[in-house]
Amino acid sequence: MEYAAQEKTATFETLKPLLDPNNQGALSYEQAASALQVSVGSVKTLIHRLRKQYASLLREEVARTVCEPREIDEEIHCLCEALISAEGRLGP
Repeated sequence: MEYAAQEKTATFETLKPLLDPNNQGALSYEQAASALQVSVGSVKTLIHRLRKQYASLLREEVARTVCEPREIDEEIHCLCEALISAEGRLGP
């Protein structure tokens, strides 16, 4: 990932909990801003960029699994449906 390549692993590790929609208050934007010594606005920008990068990486991976580029969106939709059905249970 770009953060590791740029030696910003600590930044990524601080922001990672905020990427999870089920974070449920484990870490606030204010706490992340304090830990990173940046503004809350900067944290929001960093999170936005991480989510955008994640979406791009996900599309690339899904593209590798389908025959036609037009199938990417449908495959991502099916993946989302499966995750919703699993209600977050990814383990056995």
